[in-house]
Amino acid sequence: MACRDLLEGIVWENRPPPSNWRPRGLLVAHLHEHRGPINRLAVCHDHSLFVTCSNDSQVQLW
Repeated sequence: MACRDLLEGIVWENRPPPSNWRPRGLLVAHLHEHRGPINRLAVCHDHSLFVTCSNDSQVQLW
């Protein structure tokens, strides 16, 4: 499956979360592959893969 296929049809949220928003949960991994801030993330329908893109001009398939 191509990255383009994973990203097709996704509606991106362009506004930032509220200033009082904090993520909840347990950190299970810290991934260090991007060299810039991640600005998009898409999850495959079966949750087996996800795609990230960042300001370092990279798209990563995880």
